[in-house]
Amino acid sequence: MPSTRSGKRSRDDPDAGSAQRKCKSKESKEDMGQLQRHFMNGFKVQQPSDHARHAVFRCVYQWAKGEGRKLDSALYPGSYIDIVPSLTIRRVVYVDNFTGNKGHVQEFFAPDNRDELVRTLLGQRAYEGAPQIGYYNQDFTNKDALSEEKHNQFDALISFSAGGNISRTCHKFVRQGGLLIVNDDFGDASSAMGPRSPWKLLAGFDGSRLETAKLDAFFKLKKTKQSATREQCAQNVGFAYSKRPFKFTQNALAYVFEKVDPEGQ
Repeated sequence: MPSTRSGKRSRDDPDAGSAQRKCKSKESKEDMGQLQRHFMNGFKVQQPSDHARHAVFRCVYQWAKGEGRKLDSALYPGSYIDIVPSLTIRRVVYVDNFTGNKGHVQEFFAPDNRDELVRTLLGQRAYEGAPQIGYYNQDFTNKDALSEEKHNQFDALISFSAGGNISRTCHKFVRQGGLLIVNDDFGDASSAMGPRSPWKLLAGFDGSRLETAKLDAFFKLKKTKQSATREQCAQNVGFAYSKRPFKFTQNALAYVFEKVDPEGQ
């Protein structure tokens, strides 16, 4: 992939094709705790691993920038009230119709709160310009959901612990060459590895490092230490890790895929 500076990267470039990228958030855990409390704005809800997740998005953002990949917009179905991606991606559209916890999702993204969210993000963002936050109170698995959004427009699709097979349900909204940033909590990364997938694995987190070279270390079966077949990966979809039929030797914090075929392989 050409860089933004000099066309193709040279093999002599120490940054060229770096197999691993160590990523740390610039903010301390205390800073992220303050940011989280500000985001909650009185909501009695716990956000899962905000600090770790922020480090994931910063790392992917830095890697994409170094590779000359555009990462200015993202669609985040099943987001709940996790607004961390907006720290590194300027335009993020959040989708969630969960009505539990007294409708916290709808209240959190209400127009009256939007300005405060933007103000909170301004001092922490990794990009120029004001954050752009969109929200749909919709079921993303419905075929008529997101009818106002054009297909093939977003630079990335985000799927974290939501279920619903987001990598297949919503891939049509991502442009060719766009990214899928996903974990495998409910088998969505496994789904992206399955048959006729529109996604190609580019990287995965080995601890806090983004591994881009030794991809065969991921999706190895725990029992045999062999790489899982596409069919085996597909059987994990919808299952929590403890209940899935095929467990892997490691469960990365997140994986990065590229959209390679809008119709599926």
